[in-house]
This record gives sequence, C-alpha cells and structure tokens, in this order.
Amino acid sequence: RYSVGYWMSAPDAFVRDAMVYFRLVKQFYPEVHAHIEKAGIVPESYASKWFVGLCVHVLPFKALFGFFEAYLELGNTYLFQFALTLIQAVSEQILAVSGASEIFSLLRLDNAIFPPEEVEFYTDLVQNAR
Repeated sequence: RYSVGYWMSAPDAFVRDAMVYFRLVKQFYPEVHAHIEKAGIVPESYASKWFVGLCVHVLPFKALFGFFEAYLELGNTYLFQFALTLIQAVSEQILAVSGASEIFSLLRLDNAIFPPEEVEFYTDLVQNAR
C-alpha cells in the first residue's frame, strides 16, 4: 500500500509503476503522451520526484501536508491520482513547448515556472487529486 519496493537498490516496483502511470497518460491524455514520448523522455526520469521522493522536493511545505495526508489515507493509489492530476494541470503548457528540458521543467514543477509563493496552485493540485 505504501510504495513497497521503491527504495530498493534495484527499484523494480517504481519502474513498473512509472510505466503503468505512463500508460494511463496515454489512455487519458494521448496528445501529451505522444509529445513527451517524441521528446525522448521516459517516465522514470521525472516521476521519481513524485513516486519515490513523495513530492518532498516538488511541493511547497504547506502543500505537503495535504499530499502526505492523502498518501497515508489512500496509499500508492494517490500517487497515480496526483501524477495524472498534475498532467492535466500542465498539459497545455507541455504541448506548447518542444524541448525536453522545457518539458522536464514543467513536469518537475520548476520554481521558475511555478513559484512556491503561489501556494494555491499547489494546494489545489493536491486537493484535486483526491
């Protein structure tokens, strides 16, 4: 229920879940999936911030409380819900850029694009994923 196998020396469970997540993106957001794939980006290269790092280096402190509350209540299911909600929130921006580094910045919620002071964006993201 809580990320079993994610922190092993060979994190097969995380890699599997990253691939499942990307299949879900393909199912629900096919244009975004194709755009990310065309840029040569694999989900393991960015989803680790959400799945393994539990968004500690992604979300501002205030939004982490809601994230952890949902994660402790729903387990891994919430990680998938959060990841898909994030894709939904930034899909237009992803489709508007072409470079891999720009897409990475969006997927990692880079502070230059999403300032941590704009806490409402982050708290809404966390809440909408429930």
